[in-house]
Amino acid sequence: MERESNNRPDELIQAGGQMLTANIVTMPVSGAIVMYIISVLALFKLRRAAPRIVL
Repeated sequence: MERESNNRPDELIQAGGQMLTANIVTMPVSGAIVMYIISVLALFKLRRAAPRIVL
């Protein structure tokens, strides 16, 4: 028995096994996590290089 389609446009386009809406949400969230990790690493490097600096 096939699943009934609601004719939603995001069901027509799939990439990597995910629907379009899932990809649109996943990409920016992944980018934000990577930027956060890079910012934390940069802060640790700055604190090691200039421990007396006041931000």
